[in-house]
Amino acid sequence: MGLFDFFRRVFRRAQQGAGGAESAGGLRGAREGPKGKSLDAKASGAAGKSGDESKVVEEPPEWAPYFQTAERYERFDGLIREYFRRRNRRALIVDGMLKVAKAPNARVEDQDDFEGEFGLGNLSQVCAQAPIEQWGEIIARHFDGVMRISSANKDAPAPRLDEVREKLCIRLWDMTTELVRAHAVWREQIPGLASVICVDEPESIRTLRAEDAEGWGLESDELFRIALENLQDLAPVETASHDLPDGMKLHEIFGDSFFSATWILRDDVFDRVAGKLGVFFAVPTRHRILAMPFDNPESLKTLSNLMLIATGMERDGPGSISPRVYWRHEGRTLEIEYSISESTLNVRPPESLVRMLEELGGA
Repeated sequence: MGLFDFFRRVFRRAQQGAGGAESAGGLRGAREGPKGKSLDAKASGAAGKSGDESKVVEEPPEWAPYFQTAERYERFDGLIREYFRRRNRRALIVDGMLKVAKAPNARVEDQDDFEGEFGLGNLSQVCAQAPIEQWGEIIARHFDGVMRISSANKDAPAPRLDEVREKLCIRLWDMTTELVRAHAVWREQIPGLASVICVDEPESIRTLRAEDAEGWGLESDELFRIALENLQDLAPVETASHDLPDGMKLHEIFGDSFFSATWILRDDVFDRVAGKLGVFFAVPTRHRILAMPFDNPESLKTLSNLMLIATGMERDGPGSISPRVYWRHEGRTLEIEYSISESTLNVRPPESLVRMLEELGGA
């Protein structure tokens, strides 16, 4: 599918509105595919019938619309519960969170009886983009690793700086994500996004606890500096440019690493893609940065493109971060708020952007 057809399909679906057969919340075409492939890469998927005993629903739940049909979601739900049933544990999915019982006879519905909660956002997105016959293997591999790492971390001592210095990196989370906790080492460098210090272990990515870092004798500024320097080795990225239908360009920076989107925290990234008046950008998934140069009022014609693409990519994942769109100019980053409702894209630009446009005669 050509890039022009890609945009045309995205816009047509957005225009059909949230209440139509294809809603703005159901944007396709921005599917990331396996890890960090370019926008031109095609994602694969397959539908199938469910033989699972899950309760019948009319459509996928709101947290996982990318399954498209009730049958596909029921299959996913059933395979997860079957995985834990074979291990003599009850499991329950509530709003994208999996609760697993502590013991064979424990009631997972009771707060005191479940072993823990696990987010299913990324796993569900990976499955939704894979052939249905591979879901069982994907789910088993995922939870085998989760359980093994969870067990190992229970008895693990606090890490030493010399052991993890070259493994420190930064992950981006939307500030609404429940995984952002006071115990982590984090800061808000981009409005609405949390930059969280992590340790990139061979089998897992572990959030650095503030209590573990306290004994190292380093200020948080130094930790973030080290983590950004490590990007070069831990998260190499590629770049690509795409011609938009209106003659503008969309730049993407992408890679396979969980930290690829973290490159947006480095000033040299903006130097590559900024226009005379700054740059519009989004980080919809952990594998991708989208950016469009802002040279003059005509550049605003492409802003809706960026918003629609970011919405679709964040929805489909995998590794969703945020659909937020930003404007960076003279070292300052501001969010350009927007919403998609019915058949309308509503944009609420920051006052400083409005004033600039008025001065340029573009308002």
